[in-house]
Amino acid sequence: MSKTYVRDATGLVREIGVVTATIFILSNVIGGGWQKRVFQTTGWAPLHPDDMILPVDPLVIAFLLTGIAAIATVFVFAVMATAMPRAGGGYVYISRTISPGVGFVSAWAEFLGIAISYGLIAVAVVEFAVLFMPVAGIDLGFLDNEIAYTVLGIVFIFAFAGIAYFGTSMTGKFLHAMFWIPAVITVGIYLSLLLGALDPGAMVDGITSVTEATPNEWIADAVASGIDAERAPDYFAAVNTAILGAYWSWIGYAAISFAAGEVKEANRSLPISHLAAGFIILGVYMSISTLLSMAASVGDHGSGWTFFQALGFNNYGTTTADPTNTGYGWMPFVAVMAADGLGFGFVAIFFALAAVLWLANDLPPFIMTSSRILFAMSFDRALPEAFAKVDEKYHSPTNAIIFTAVVAVFGAFAESGIFSEIAVIGDIIGNGIIATDLFDGIFFTMACVAAILLPRRLKDVYDKAAWKPQIGGREAVVVIGWVALIANIYLDLIILGEFGIFDPLLIGGNTIPFAPPIIPNIGGLTGVGADFNWGFWTVFVLVVVGAVIYLFMKSYYSRRGVDFTTIYASIPPE
Repeated sequence: MSKTYVRDATGLVREIGVVTATIFILSNVIGGGWQKRVFQTTGWAPLHPDDMILPVDPLVIAFLLTGIAAIATVFVFAVMATAMPRAGGGYVYISRTISPGVGFVSAWAEFLGIAISYGLIAVAVVEFAVLFMPVAGIDLGFLDNEIAYTVLGIVFIFAFAGIAYFGTSMTGKFLHAMFWIPAVITVGIYLSLLLGALDPGAMVDGITSVTEATPNEWIADAVASGIDAERAPDYFAAVNTAILGAYWSWIGYAAISFAAGEVKEANRSLPISHLAAGFIILGVYMSISTLLSMAASVGDHGSGWTFFQALGFNNYGTTTADPTNTGYGWMPFVAVMAADGLGFGFVAIFFALAAVLWLANDLPPFIMTSSRILFAMSFDRALPEAFAKVDEKYHSPTNAIIFTAVVAVFGAFAESGIFSEIAVIGDIIGNGIIATDLFDGIFFTMACVAAILLPRRLKDVYDKAAWKPQIGGREAVVVIGWVALIANIYLDLIILGEFGIFDPLLIGGNTIPFAPPIIPNIGGLTGVGADFNWGFWTVFVLVVVGAVIYLFMKSYYSRRGVDFTTIYASIPPE
């Protein structure tokens, strides 16, 4: 076996329990976006209260619809994970089920998406601290500049890479601390929002105190800024708009599968962690969005709009006007408003801390997942063998971790905007490599195809899987795989619409896609002059680079007597 793979065993150790595996997914998914998503999607497509069909915000329905797609995908990932519980997760599934080349290119895209996001989030943690801490009386304005964001972001990148260097046990301990602190505080956020929703008078007082403007002043400002002109035509149009924001909030739901080679009793733990996390995330997203919309729906302006729609529109709307009342379009701020109106303003520091930690706890899973993809590809010899090196003491893929951190620096550059004024380079970094949802879409679509093919192409592997559907057997896996595939293709089209690749799925970028949820007219590919799409074409080029790397490594090892056909015909050792 040593002539096939880099060595007879990976060198990784199974140290992740089922609770840590579940927290791993929750931390990876529940980050920064969910804290503003309900206001953001409301800003894109303001729905007038008179047009409500269901007594819930359109984003709640969007979360439900995208949640169905996510949980269907999670289900087939759980099946594949128990059949092939190895480091690299989806890379192993796709490369063994579809083809080695497709597996490599898909995993290469996912590696880049996660590694770049790792850098983006490292900088965003600093941005969140600058944004939220003033509500608690802590002014960090001196950090609000490109240099500080870049430097501190890079410090976070290598600090958490250093933690990962010392193995999964150390990383797990840090992750628990970073998860449970904001999780406990979030209970208080829920309570504040619930009490605020039950006491509109206190909510009005809190809004006025925190923002120094009454709800009616916010609403009047939104009306003057053009909220009526941007009004969603109906409830379902608003839902369709919200789907894009909802999808962004789900990215990372299969994270633990990439570190499957380090999960204890993986055949039992992986299905539990995947499905438990999926349903918890769905419940959190739908409930918090409902409470936010209920608590913020105050004001008696004659237009019929409420503070909730005004808050979203003034911050995230497409108006060309300049609203006077802006900011505060985030969950922690609204929770502080509720608490302040109820006489508990002292909790602001805790709510601000939770906001920052919910984003910061993304970092351990991101460095773990991306480095394990790199490790797995190297272990198969599809990348230089150096990336498969594992420290004998800490059982961590040290070179893969270091390389991931280096790639993440480009994500830090993109988020900080330090190169934004440099022609071409600024466009590539600032608008190109941040297109991480395109990378994600490629990978998960191929993973769904792998799930459909698994029961037939790898019958023996599937039959040995410890966890399979009790009703329907392999046909159930195929059917659910098709559901997941169709859902992911539709989400891919929405992502492409976001980048202006298809017309007219989205109108004016990620603003108001009032088009019905059908496959759009293909033919709107952009690519010349002022319309050049840096996001799409950067992803395209990097994917092509991945294909070239694979072909080169295949040729390189072929000349040295290593047959890739033999490698990919078997499952990697543990």
